Amino acid sequence: MGADRVLAPEAVDPDESASDVVFEAVGRPGLLGAAMAHARVEATVVSLGFCMAADPITPAMACRKELTFKFPTGWSRRDFEVAADVLAANKQGQFRFSVGVNAEM
Repeated sequence: MGADRVLAPEAVDPDESASDVVFEAVGRPGLLGAAMAHARVEATVVSLGFCMAADPITPAMACRKELTFKFPTGWSRRDFEVAADVLAANKQGQFRFSVGVNAEM
């Protein structure tokens, strides 16, 4: 879907690979904070994982980086197709899609 790579959160230095858009798609506690750490200033964090447990974050990090959060629900296959098309159309390189936050369940 346009990501250059997908890595476990502990496998990458967030300062070296900060991204404009970070997708958290696992839904385990702690991964929303890891997604925030991998986001650059003014980035968007998209949580698709639907974590059912408490998932504490550090609001100061979100404020310092001026992050935008998206928590979509009720998506369809077509929604993913449109998102993939948008990511693939990033020919001008205006966004960096470099890190996926992932963890084994």
